[in-house]
Amino acid sequence: MYFFFRYRKNLYKQFDGLFKSITPDGDDLRKQDYEINGDSLYKQLENYNWFGIVVKLAKDDITKFDDVFKQNYITALNLMSFWKINEEIEKENQKRQNKKH
Repeated sequence: MYFFFRYRKNLYKQFDGLFKSITPDGDDLRKQDYEINGDSLYKQLENYNWFGIVVKLAKDDITKFDDVFKQNYITALNLMSFWKINEEIEKENQKRQNKKH
């Protein structure tokens, strides 16, 4: 069991950009603004991070979930890292375009 937790810790460290907590993207809203009955929606969503990963890898196609589960997880994590970096580059390019206008 110790091996699993040590391995998981290394994965989180190596792919930390994928496992950070969910926060509002670009909003100045506080986390308190995202509560239902005193429970933070972000805290609730953290329990489903793995499902969001499956949905993204399946490109929102529920019929492809089984195919996602058959993939090597390192390949999936590398693909998601690539997507994240690419998304950040696109956001930065968009910011530059907006500043020009």
